[in-house]
Amino acid sequence: MFEQTISSLQSFTNISDELKTLVKNDGISIKLAGLQSKNKLSFLHLPNGELLRCFAYIQEISHQYFQDYGAPRLHFCYCDDLDMAVKSKNPHLILIRTNRNNFAFNVYQGHTLTGSFCDYPLPLCGKCTHIFKTYINTKSTFVDSQQFEKLVFASLE
Repeated sequence: MFEQTISSLQSFTNISDELKTLVKNDGISIKLAGLQSKNKLSFLHLPNGELLRCFAYIQEISHQYFQDYGAPRLHFCYCDDLDMAVKSKNPHLILIRTNRNNFAFNVYQGHTLTGSFCDYPLPLCGKCTHIFKTYINTKSTFVDSQQFEKLVFASLE
């Protein structure tokens, strides 16, 4: 019995490695993973107990949303909007770990695909930006938004 327990625990390590690979390459749906907040930052909770810092965004949006707000927002902290998406169990919420602001998302009207975007730079979530600036203890204003974006993506390394 003890050997079976040890064998099962080792399989969790393998699953964790597979999840890490998926999150770094393509992203993973929130349905298949656990998202956790730690110091207002978002972390993927792996089966082996490890926490992996990640970004989140909604990969499929409605045509109406796209007309009203444009591309989905990139969440890099655990803000109220991300919490609402997690609690609603949105199956299109994707967790991903990357060092570039190049993402893929689709726009649907009903069940019809009306737009498909690849390597698209997503706008940063305003609430996440506020949280992140507080987290890194800076009161300075980033004059260059590209400088701030580089800092956000470097925070995953």
